[in-house]
Amino acid sequence: MPGLLDLDLRGGIIQAVSALYGGICRVKNKYTALFLGWLVPGLGHVYAGKRWKAAIIFSVIMAASLVGLAMGRFRSVYFAAAHYQFYAEIGNGLFTIVAALVMKATGAVAIEHTARGGYLAGTLPIADLYLMVAGLLNFVAAANAFDLVAGHKVDKE
Repeated sequence: MPGLLDLDLRGGIIQAVSALYGGICRVKNKYTALFLGWLVPGLGHVYAGKRWKAAIIFSVIMAASLVGLAMGRFRSVYFAAAHYQFYAEIGNGLFTIVAALVMKATGAVAIEHTARGGYLAGTLPIADLYLMVAGLLNFVAAANAFDLVAGHKVDKE
């Protein structure tokens, strides 16, 4: 039944099952789930059909990101490969890209260049830590969405 469904490598089997049940079977792309999950926290899970899990992931990761950004006085996103924080923060996907572009457009200087004494030693590392943990968590969440769509993991909801 050509045109009945989107095919992947198992297309013949899926087509046969779809013909038996008279329905249309759409196969989701695991790389799309991975990319969407990286771009916006939880979006890969929405794509995989796990809306509650997506809402929890989005809430937790965005809360950590916003707290870190606020603690860093909205100048703690490092969008330069020279900073080790960049490699963790880029896990926040679109959030990090937008925050870095806003910092650049407003001419904000990274807070580490202007912070003094106690603030630099006390609060700033914690702000960076919140942003980095949020980014790393989002990498894990995106990988989980990839596994759900690929069928490697069955999520019991």
